[in-house]
Amino acid sequence: MSKRTLKKLGAVVLVWAMAVALTLPSLAFQTQAASVRLSKRHASIYVGERITLSVSGAKKVQWKASGKVGISVSGKRCIVTGKKVGKATVTAIVKSKKLTCTIVIKAPTFRLNETSLELSYSPLSDEDYEVDELEDEEELEEDDFDEDDDDDEDEDDEDDFDEDDDDEDDDEDEDDDEESILTGYYNGKAVSPSQISWSSSDASVVTVKNGKLTVMGVGKATITAKYKGKKAICKVTVTRDDDENEYEQDEDSEE
Repeated sequence: MSKRTLKKLGAVVLVWAMAVALTLPSLAFQTQAASVRLSKRHASIYVGERITLSVSGAKKVQWKASGKVGISVSGKRCIVTGKKVGKATVTAIVKSKKLTCTIVIKAPTFRLNETSLELSYSPLSDEDYEVDELEDEEELEEDDFDEDDDDDEDEDDEDDFDEDDDDEDDDEDEDDDEESILTGYYNGKAVSPSQISWSSSDASVVTVKNGKLTVMGVGKATITAKYKGKKAICKVTVTRDDDENEYEQDEDSEE
């Protein structure tokens, strides 16, 4: 092989090597750019709420924000805080590539689990009912003292039936208690009742403490709950217990 041929072959190899050397970094950069990702492209938050954005596949990230948000940067992570109602754009810059996240900032909300309640009021206490029941039982025992055993068995069955009714009434009372508890929700999340300011427009009708309602008398009242500058109300209507009305009518009939 002549020297001239060797020179031509060497020149071809040199050109090929230079082309490969120039192409490899470009391919590496394209591969790296394709693997760079932003954790969120769209988000929705409330005023005062925070979200965290992050970039994967990059060693160094530059962050920028425009709109109604504030940002706190820590390396590849960016904490975004909603400042005012509106829209904002957060941009992550990796070399010449830009990744954006569009954020909608909403006004905070506060609500109660109930906007209206209907409760019943019974002026007689449980102790009064128990005393009356004991007196009635003593009278029945005196009147039925001379009756036969069959009648006694019938009375026992009736007593058992009454006890079952009492148990059902107790269950209903427990259900009423559950319905008389208010819960506040801020931005869709439950708030501890002790952190909410509670008030009643008429304490002679119903009182409230940490969301629990206590019926005091017949009438109407409005329960107001306040939290972080927001307020929500529940309108309460208290009526006389129907069972109590029947109880008083029975007493009038006996007299």
